Amino acid sequence: MEKMKSKSMGKSRRDGRLFFRWRSGWVGAVVALALAAPLVTALPAEAGEQGATAPKVETGRAADEAAALVEAADSGHPVEVLSQRTETSQTFANPDGQFTEDTYAVPQWVRQDNKLVDIDTDLVKNEDGTLSPGATEVGIRFSGGGDGPLATVVRDGRSMSIGWPRPLPQPVVEADTATYPSVLDGVDLKLKAHNGGYNQVLVVKNAEAARNPELTGLDFGLETRGLKVEADEHGNVRAVDPAGQEVFTAPTPRMWDSGDAPAQAPAARTSGRASAPPSPPATDAFEPGFGARDAAMEVKVADDSLTILPDTDLLSGENTRYPVYIDPAVQGSRHSWGIMYKKHPNSSFFNGPGSTAVPPPPEPDTRTSPTAWRAPTSA
Repeated sequence: MEKMKSKSMGKSRRDGRLFFRWRSGWVGAVVALALAAPLVTALPAEAGEQGATAPKVETGRAADEAAALVEAADSGHPVEVLSQRTETSQTFANPDGQFTEDTYAVPQWVRQDNKLVDIDTDLVKNEDGTLSPGATEVGIRFSGGGDGPLATVVRDGRSMSIGWPRPLPQPVVEADTATYPSVLDGVDLKLKAHNGGYNQVLVVKNAEAARNPELTGLDFGLETRGLKVEADEHGNVRAVDPAGQEVFTAPTPRMWDSGDAPAQAPAARTSGRASAPPSPPATDAFEPGFGARDAAMEVKVADDSLTILPDTDLLSGENTRYPVYIDPAVQGSRHSWGIMYKKHPNSSFFNGPGSTAVPPPPEPDTRTSPTAWRAPTSA
């Protein structure tokens, strides 16, 4: 039975994700256009981490296509064909006898013990005292305090660990985030797990803390298994296997302050009137707000270390608003996206600073941020 797909392709930010719905025959052309098109990010702020529940519609569930068609006809509502579900798609039988496939830009489920389960990024303690999320595409371990790696990611039997240069305090854990207080005077370190990796941020609380000479060059230990780590001239880091395939990536590291000036509203293109700006998101530990001053940082990679060089003007400048956030991140998902900023034309911000698969705040002059997406085309 041919699986007919819906008459139009929808694009929606629900629960913080982009998803597509299509009919076969013209799928390839439309998807290519959609993935290459700029994504306007001035959208309603609806909550949702990468891995939150998928868009909700009134549906039933059935094990196979035949049962789903019968149930859909009887109920008058779409019925999901559970045997057709993948990490990034759902197939529905419709009351009219056709099938619709919804495909998501980032995974909604992960495979554990040969079955798909909901993504669970909440941290739990392992037997060795480390912390890991419940169910994610990439294996993740955070330090439980003391010596040993700060964070480790594992995929396909290969791993990369980042270390802090001194013993770590016991973290305070809240859902998907572990906070290590006072790793330097006036500086906290936060790790946040998500489905494809983790975000790491140093929170520099005040100007006195910013004057610490250790912040002029942050040296992280680096240990890998089956991988080679390299950085390009723009600070994009990747860990590749012996065949040269990317296993983990780290986007151009960024830092930002706590400025909160609202973005200026651009003139409307048709009426000539200024449009009202959306409510600017506040700066937090993992996402800069509209008014935040930000800078890309230089990266240096050696065999056993990764060094990040913060922007000293932003770190302790006269107009800097504290706290200041210093954000390297590590990604291992096969589903990826990159944000493009006019301000930083040679930096990819690959997979961005956050975990929602929604770009950071748009540039204030245009309120748009061109975004490119990458997803596997076969299992």
